[in-house]
Amino acid sequence: MLIDFHTHCFPDFLAPKAIPPMEKTAEQKAETDGTFSGLLKKQKDSGVDRFVVMHIATRKGSMRKTNDFAISIQSENVYSYGSVFPDDEGVMSELEYISDNMYGLKLHPDYQNFFAIEEKYFPIYEKCEELNLPVLFHPGFDPVSPEVNHCPVDAVRVIAKTFPSLKIVAAHMGAMARSDEVLEKLTGIENIYFDISMSKRYTPFEKYERIIKEHGCDKILFATDSPWSTVEREMGMLERVALSEEEMALVTHKNALYLLGRKW
Repeated sequence: MLIDFHTHCFPDFLAPKAIPPMEKTAEQKAETDGTFSGLLKKQKDSGVDRFVVMHIATRKGSMRKTNDFAISIQSENVYSYGSVFPDDEGVMSELEYISDNMYGLKLHPDYQNFFAIEEKYFPIYEKCEELNLPVLFHPGFDPVSPEVNHCPVDAVRVIAKTFPSLKIVAAHMGAMARSDEVLEKLTGIENIYFDISMSKRYTPFEKYERIIKEHGCDKILFATDSPWSTVEREMGMLERVALSEEEMALVTHKNALYLLGRKW
């Protein structure tokens, strides 16, 4: 079984408007047209059995619309992580809504323009810990905010240590383009998972291999960040690491099933 733990799509009306400026910012071509149907076809063609779609509420008043779309695309093989806009007054009730209807929370501090380490946001993490709701962060570099890092490695470490029962997924091998810091400060922390999305582009292989070995295969999730990378790219990177059959199964689907089950 293959589960892609980190993908994206937009409502049909929004995708044609959203993808071109994102391609320009990322300086790369998207691998789908940004729609759910385009993502579904890409995943099927790539041999993905199940996948998780990450959604981002980017402004006040957008949470429920974002989350209702996220719920609408779910099925027995498609899971959604909802989102809250951290400075919206309705955050706490929206977290309950996400917990009741979805599988986790996605926060992208660069796109949402907040600093993850600020203590005024700690009630969000505390509530997610209480709800057994995993949180996926985008830490490290992002081309949308190249000069300002809203979620550095240190922030992920502090949040993980402050909320030890909170399941955290640190996307892009712990932090995009920050492999040295990940090795120094995040590997071995029990409640942090790393997804491997965009590793082909942003993580040198020797660091990639060390992170997997030092953090442990029971805390690594296969992911692509579609439409920005592909199964073929990320699997090609993963298959270069000498893993046992059981270790590969943990990365490709068993860890994902555990987090999606939310029964810890």
